[in-house]
Amino acid sequence: MVDFGALAKDLSTKINSKITINEPLFKYCSWRVGGPAKVYIVADTLHDLKVILNTANKANLGYFIIGKGSNILVSDSGYNGLAIKLGKEFSSLRVEEDHIYAGSSVALSKIVNEAYRQGLSGLSFAIGIPGSVGGAVRMNAGAHGSNISSVITSITCLTKDLKLICYEKNDLTSLYRRSLVGKEEIVLEVVFKLKKANQASIKGHMERNFKQRKLTQPIKHPSAGSVFKNPKGFLAGKLIEEAGWKGAMLGGAKVSSKHANFIVNYGNATAQDIFYLLRLIQADVYQRFGVRLKPEVKVYGGFKEPKPALYETVKKEASSVSNKES
Repeated sequence: MVDFGALAKDLSTKINSKITINEPLFKYCSWRVGGPAKVYIVADTLHDLKVILNTANKANLGYFIIGKGSNILVSDSGYNGLAIKLGKEFSSLRVEEDHIYAGSSVALSKIVNEAYRQGLSGLSFAIGIPGSVGGAVRMNAGAHGSNISSVITSITCLTKDLKLICYEKNDLTSLYRRSLVGKEEIVLEVVFKLKKANQASIKGHMERNFKQRKLTQPIKHPSAGSVFKNPKGFLAGKLIEEAGWKGAMLGGAKVSSKHANFIVNYGNATAQDIFYLLRLIQADVYQRFGVRLKPEVKVYGGFKEPKPALYETVKKEASSVSNKES
């Protein structure tokens, strides 16, 4: 058994980054659920990040990059490993002509707004997409028929064996909701190539896209965005709705009445509530349509699988309140 206290103490002699034991992760996750990580570290420099990963690798410990927490589900019992947030050195942002250089911890929304301020077009589709630049690369985030890979010219990553690697435009394979980098690689910096344009035109695109997002997606309750990827030839939200799950509630978790591919925290949800809904929806959609829904969200920690009897207890009719919200 790993002595995480001793591990943290040893790490503190090697790095200057902040280390916290048993840090609750719900406050860093957009669903506002999740228990503590055994060790939570804000890695402020590349040197510190390498030391942290080297320590984790030697101890055979699991770890993940928490980013803005908008695409993860952490167990109520927590995570038996290291949760790493990228800090100061990875939050840089600069503009050179039609290129934006951004550290992976920068919020995607900040990049979108900076592009507008600089009169650079190409990112208006991303307005309202939560998360960090690194997270956007990890899932090839997109909306309104566009995705992030279309405006990226290079990505710098750190590999599991602590080597730096740079992907150029030609190296990137643009697939729907498929990571642009290796599974175990950590995004450090991304370079965007945009186009000079009239600010009024950019603003118009941003406003139209944001209005559409507000009309079709729940934004007043905590969520993690789309829960499932769209299977080839299908829309996940439509399948979920046709299966009768729109508005369904389990504990404090609810399938949005506005968009069935969103599960919202309706006030007092647990991570387990959300996980149960996710699993029940997967099973039912497969049984009805023969289509397997793959989650967009990443799941960390231990969860219980739902028992068949639970299916019958889930409310499949939206309440009158739900039609006004989520």
